[in-house]
Amino acid sequence: MYQIKENRKSNHQKLARANTQAIQRAVGFEVEVKNWRTYDPKTSYMDDLSLTRDFTLSRKKQKKNAKMFQGRDFELTADQPFSSHSVPEFITEPFEENGSGRHKLHMAFGEISKMSKQLHDDSRSHPDMLSRLDICQGLGQILMPDTIIDALEVPDFHPQANIGMRMAAMEPLFEIASVDIRNTPLAKRFTRIESLNNHDRFFWERKSLKNAHKRARNALEDFSYAFPLYEGWQGSNELFNLFAYMIHYIECPMINYHEYVKSAFPIMARTDFFMMYRLLPLEEQDYFMADDSKMFIKLFELVKFGVYDGDAISLEEQFFEQGIRGNQYNARNYRMDGLTRLEWIRQIPQGQDLLTKRNFPDQALARELDTMGSWQKYDELGEFETSAPILEFRRLQYTDSTEDLQKMALEIFDFVVAMNKQEEAFSSQEQMKRSKPNMSDMAQVLNWQTDDSRDKSPAEFELDSIDES
Repeated sequence: MYQIKENRKSNHQKLARANTQAIQRAVGFEVEVKNWRTYDPKTSYMDDLSLTRDFTLSRKKQKKNAKMFQGRDFELTADQPFSSHSVPEFITEPFEENGSGRHKLHMAFGEISKMSKQLHDDSRSHPDMLSRLDICQGLGQILMPDTIIDALEVPDFHPQANIGMRMAAMEPLFEIASVDIRNTPLAKRFTRIESLNNHDRFFWERKSLKNAHKRARNALEDFSYAFPLYEGWQGSNELFNLFAYMIHYIECPMINYHEYVKSAFPIMARTDFFMMYRLLPLEEQDYFMADDSKMFIKLFELVKFGVYDGDAISLEEQFFEQGIRGNQYNARNYRMDGLTRLEWIRQIPQGQDLLTKRNFPDQALARELDTMGSWQKYDELGEFETSAPILEFRRLQYTDSTEDLQKMALEIFDFVVAMNKQEEAFSSQEQMKRSKPNMSDMAQVLNWQTDDSRDKSPAEFELDSIDES
């Protein structure tokens, strides 16, 4: 366990850049094609019979993460292996937050569109047969030429995004679900609030997102009045945003409809929460770490959590109090006991995020957490390489349109750039005392690219706030 000494000096030096764990993640995407199937032939011998749709004896599912195709700034891999098949998934490279990165993103999704269309058209041309991946030879490098693809149905794209978001600039991320701006196109992209399926689930998540900062603000105001770190202290913006994010994390599993653990979190942390905690001002780290995290726990005890279906949240209860309930993709129903909300909170200042596969108390269940908090790393953003936690957006809207998929990717990219460009305005150095966010300004940021710039080609597009270098 990473230990922080209680007696460390108050005039800490920041870790030397050479010792920080960093990853140049920028903005990257993963897109499952949920209704397509991919297979690996059991032998190298391929004939027409083995490609017949109903003939399954000569093929098997692809292994998870098997890399089948390499395109320009993207690859096609196998994901979610079922009993008889795997699901193809496009994974892009991370794109730097500048004009060149935006152009590469635009081009990569253009190539993904071409490849998807080519596979779908080939399957439609002989619906009784499956397709071989080598028909895409001209679009990139075929790494597994014998791979078989069933792409007959119109593709059902399920996108996710991995982004680096500065701690001091995270507040607008929660405001995407606010009543005032929920009808912006981007807000709908993030939370699928228009979905008719699982309405209660998405409503609860959106409500939790919307109220997380309100709950954090009220609790932090009460705490700073009763237990101030020093006279006039109201908490840094980094603390405020981490606090709000943890409140949302605690509330999300309350609704019992999560086919696997990661699906409980619409904005999932890839950087673990202890690493986020290390981004707080050093005096706040020391204050909340002392006396077995006594004051950090006290802060959460002041939160008025949401109530779902009459069930109030108690910090002493299991983090996954409702358990995990399966669906058509995963029929398992199981408990995830072994970690209380209180112990999760307590251990973060002490050096551990217990909500990770490596640290979950019951190691027999730990694998269920998969990539949650799997990176003890930051993204290094901007000219001054500001450390930023890496988040995964898991509730992006589904689409069956490659054009809409590309448009969505550009919107998400632009949103992340806009949020990270707010660093000075949200920085604890410049704005130690928070004020309620200006919703009209925030709405303008969320709609910042809704003018005719959407229709421009990458060569014509030029963002005033993006450095082309």
